[in-house]
Amino acid sequence: MGIESQNSDKQVVKILTSPTDAYEMVLRQIKEWPLAAKNYADLSHCETKMVQIEGAWARVQYNPNRIISTGAKVDPASIEKRKCFLCTENLPAKQERLDFKDKYWVLCNPYPIFREHLTIACKEHVRQEFLPHFDSFLELTKTLEIYSVFYNGPQSGASAPDHMHFQAASTGSMTLDDIVQQVPLCHQPAKVMTFNASFRNGYLIGGSDKKMLKVYVERLMSTFIKEEDEWEPKMNVFCYYRNNEWLIVLIPRRQHRPWQYSAYDEDCFLSSPGAADIGGLFVTPRKEDYDRADADVLMDIYGQVCYSKEELDRFSKKL
Repeated sequence: MGIESQNSDKQVVKILTSPTDAYEMVLRQIKEWPLAAKNYADLSHCETKMVQIEGAWARVQYNPNRIISTGAKVDPASIEKRKCFLCTENLPAKQERLDFKDKYWVLCNPYPIFREHLTIACKEHVRQEFLPHFDSFLELTKTLEIYSVFYNGPQSGASAPDHMHFQAASTGSMTLDDIVQQVPLCHQPAKVMTFNASFRNGYLIGGSDKKMLKVYVERLMSTFIKEEDEWEPKMNVFCYYRNNEWLIVLIPRRQHRPWQYSAYDEDCFLSSPGAADIGGLFVTPRKEDYDRADADVLMDIYGQVCYSKEELDRFSKKL
């Protein structure tokens, strides 16, 4: 059971100390929060299908409740006009919060794509930026342990690029998880390897030394393309913790959305790939897109938003 503390409003708040705390919170939210109850029930009835793409697998999910996230306007003007839904004062009254390191709220995501879907939001309203929160990313993964923890860059799937947050799902929820479980332990402070898995390519950074891991991640990020108006390159990051070692999967992104996202009529395909999609859970909020999502369509979309192995090799030469 999580340790209890009091926040500034004298409300009793549990502290995240183990993955059991997160699991039990999700169960409580499904029982006590009508919005979560409805959407987790809906999730259990979502249609899914497996699609093989050049030897790798993606699980396609038809989830109408995700239309809000997929269709989110993330341009600066739109963000300026709306309230930040991750700020403490704007969280729903029924949304339970677990405290992590006095810096983050661990929340049950009320619009899930996973059976256990967590959002970990910074208590302070600061922009989505990975490196300043890298140590917390590792510690969170270690604490949750049986969860996959992941990060959407501000232009790579984050529906709240103005508010720092991570997400987490029970390991095994994405096809990427199965691939990672087959990667042998490093048995050294830090090591970098290329990661080539059909429709998503990137790097594996594994080891037990947090400082060295951060050095390698910073070096890799410095080779990625960054636009003038971006504060960090487009990317998705996943993290796992096994036998006292972290394994980080770093996927650089070419762009956020495919051209079909803003196309008209029959050319339109509403896809806004974030970390979950890159991890192999491809979410479609519209039935017509779910029905069309075959290997050719998915490979085209992934090819637009991710880099090829050859392009990744050019990044590697900059190291």
